[in-house]
Amino acid sequence: MTEVITGTVTHVNGRMASVRVDQSDWCSRCGVKIWCQPEREEFGTISVQNKLDVQVGQRVLISEKSKYLL
Repeated sequence: MTEVITGTVTHVNGRMASVRVDQSDWCSRCGVKIWCQPEREEFGTISVQNKLDVQVGQRVLISEKSKYLL
């Protein structure tokens, strides 16, 4: 099942972007929560590939196709 979360781009470094992820009910089941650590604050932060040339401040949608990361 594909889940979609929203976030805001906080930093761009070449091909990578840091995204501040909005917390949702999905956080407890998300496969990247070990990096994002949403339980520490009201939001989490993850690094993603910047394939769409996003800029700081942009709102983005991030999808996770599976709860398992390979």
